[in-house]
Amino acid sequence: MKPIQIKSGALLYADPLLHDAYFGRAVILLTSHDSQGSVGLIVNKKLEVTLNDLLPEPISVDFEVYYGGPVSNDSLYFVHTIGNHVPDAAPIGKKIFWGGDFSFIAGLIENRQIDSSQIKFFVGYSGWGSGQLEEELRSKSWVLGNETPKFVFNDDACQEAWKEKMNKMGNKYSVWANFPQNPSMN
Repeated sequence: MKPIQIKSGALLYADPLLHDAYFGRAVILLTSHDSQGSVGLIVNKKLEVTLNDLLPEPISVDFEVYYGGPVSNDSLYFVHTIGNHVPDAAPIGKKIFWGGDFSFIAGLIENRQIDSSQIKFFVGYSGWGSGQLEEELRSKSWVLGNETPKFVFNDDACQEAWKEKMNKMGNKYSVWANFPQNPSMN
């Protein structure tokens, strides 16, 4: 059996038949993957809270916040395009970075040197133990995307990414792209 090639910066799309409260129709940006396991952030599930709702001291510009996953959802995470300018930021793909010094980011926000087209905030993350993601890919719970995740910082594009991927895959997948997530609501 050919090994599955997974790397940081890859995208995971939930299989249409994955009926899960957390991951149904999710698009996940993998922030890390190694022999210890994998970590990712769901990029297409916006929460009804904003960044200032979560901070003890509000900042001058508010940002939307997304549900990153069911693990550690009492913590705030972020990805950005600012790069190595942010202390402790980790590269995860072509021109996308994960985390870094939040105080530095808050300063950039206050000085209007960063906006929502460059950063995205999440509560919680999605995690897999060693070998778990590979097994879930083999069992077809996820579709591994090989496209560059340029759309991560565009909310409209994120909301359509799952549907677009299913349509591109054709046949049995495209029928699900237009099927209501909850058929009883049709």
